[in-house]
Amino acid sequence: MTRSRCRRFFSVRDVSGWGVLVLWGHSARWIMDSAVLREYLARQQPDAKYRDDFPMDMSTSPNRTSTDLATRLHVEEDLRQGEPVILSSDRAHFLGRVLRLAPGAELALFNGRDGEWRAEITAISKRDATVTPTVQERPQPVLSSTLTLIIPPIKKNRADWLIEKATELGVTTIQPVLSEHTSVRDVKLDRWRKITVEAAEQCERLDLPEILPLTPLATVLQGWDSADRLLIAAERDTTIPLRQDTLPAGNLAILIGPEGGFSSTELDLFTELPFADRISLGPRILRAETAALSALAIVQNLRQSET
Repeated sequence: MTRSRCRRFFSVRDVSGWGVLVLWGHSARWIMDSAVLREYLARQQPDAKYRDDFPMDMSTSPNRTSTDLATRLHVEEDLRQGEPVILSSDRAHFLGRVLRLAPGAELALFNGRDGEWRAEITAISKRDATVTPTVQERPQPVLSSTLTLIIPPIKKNRADWLIEKATELGVTTIQPVLSEHTSVRDVKLDRWRKITVEAAEQCERLDLPEILPLTPLATVLQGWDSADRLLIAAERDTTIPLRQDTLPAGNLAILIGPEGGFSSTELDLFTELPFADRISLGPRILRAETAALSALAIVQNLRQSET
């Protein structure tokens, strides 16, 4: 194992061909590609000076193939072969200054509608960058069902982490709600949307979850489509375990309680909902973000085992 210092901000460790472990404060993250590593460092500390001579050739990692593109960008524009896409000055700075890409370099583009496209940088300046899609690498998948996460607002850092991980786990909709015991009553929707973009770019997802406005829980339940099933993580209540034979088919939503738990009034209301099941996530009382990620991971695993 070798070690190099990225000035005083980062410690980067090369672990024998498997990737690099980036240590940032008390957190750590595995990075498999040098370009992605530069991107990660830039996002964590935009003003940091970092080394460009990383100690390993990560292109030989066993988890990568020769057709992989290290850089993925989400764009709003339609993607068509040969039709240029103009990127903003921020994106141009990111490509040219952070990743140090030049005309002729390739990257992947996706917009949530047209699949993933291999594209070539045809021009780049301080003002903007032009990238031209050349070939579609992956078609846009057709979703057979949706997965909605209904959560109360939680404290900023934990909320950011939850939104990132929920995006990686395939949530299609995120609905923040106000319940009786909700302590945090503000949601930064623009920040959440930015986090979903960055998470989708990193995890090779081809779409973004829809983020809905903050809404009272009672209002969400009153307008519920009875064809969609609702799983409610209700601690210390009569619940069913979340397993293969209890997981509903079709569109699914998971409701997580606030840090103070659901009120007795809300728990009574849940018993009257014909479309809802109260589920157990184990014997312990979990933080809101832990409960959400536990439920999403279980659902993803069970649904994958069905195919």
